[in-house]
Amino acid sequence: MKKIKRIADIKEEKMKLRIKELELDKGIRKNWIELKEQIRPVNFLQNKLATFRQEEAKDDKFLAGIISFSLDYLAKKIAKIIARKMDSTTG
Repeated sequence: MKKIKRIADIKEEKMKLRIKELELDKGIRKNWIELKEQIRPVNFLQNKLATFRQEEAKDDKFLAGIISFSLDYLAKKIAKIIARKMDSTTG
């Protein structure tokens, strides 16, 4: 940091710091939104299932395929049930 000799230098430095603060705040907000999106129940479950599938694929591809297929089937069934219930309550 350079030596400050005038009030204008102080104001300029203050403005630079304010800009840096706003940029950091923007980054924090962006990270917070991403974090909230990742921990939403649906996304959290999808991420865990993807991780589980990857780990199982390394160990036993056949078993992982069966588990993956079963979980996909159950997820579709649950989604259909929820959609029917939502339709019946709104319509």
